[in-house]
Amino acid sequence: QILRHSLFFCQAILYRKMGQENIVLQILALKLEDSEAAEQYCAEIGRDDAYIQLLDLYLDPKNGREPMFTAAVRLLHNHGKSLDPIQVLERLSSDMPLQLASDTILRMLRARVHHHRQGQIVHNLSRATNVDARLTRLEERSRHVQLTDESICDSCRARLGTKLFVMYPDDSVVCYRCYRNQGDSVSARGRNFRKDAIFKQSWLVSR
Repeated sequence: QILRHSLFFCQAILYRKMGQENIVLQILALKLEDSEAAEQYCAEIGRDDAYIQLLDLYLDPKNGREPMFTAAVRLLHNHGKSLDPIQVLERLSSDMPLQLASDTILRMLRARVHHHRQGQIVHNLSRATNVDARLTRLEERSRHVQLTDESICDSCRARLGTKLFVMYPDDSVVCYRCYRNQGDSVSARGRNFRKDAIFKQSWLVSR
């Protein structure tokens, strides 16, 4: 018996190196009947469909073997959150004792509903944030500034005249040279817009 198990274990190692996932699961789950090792291998594969493959082996071992309901319930109990409840329900046969799986399946369904609700909340928040950001950009683009012959740069105090200029969100106006020197995150009045953002509606600014 020990020699037989050693042979199966060596086969599992060989097929694992060859990337034959389903054969490795067959050896671990059906020949060695090592549920823990089979689940660990599924985790190593890193895909949810690996657990579904293992569940299929437990529920339909073939070659005249009886379904391994206890191992299947253990799998659902340990990794049910990673599985699609609909796929699981489609695979359960009518002769499976419901008392074994009912609690586990109900927990899976509750977890899926909770996850779905969380996803809806995140989606709605994301949409609201995107809408707010778009409105803010539109409002900033719709703002205007009126300059006179006496208007000066709030940084270097030189007259703007016909020079290129930039208006910051706090309504300070600087010539383009000063803007190039100080960047767009801090205005001539010293306000840091990365730390202290300003959200305002559009208006006409007179200078």
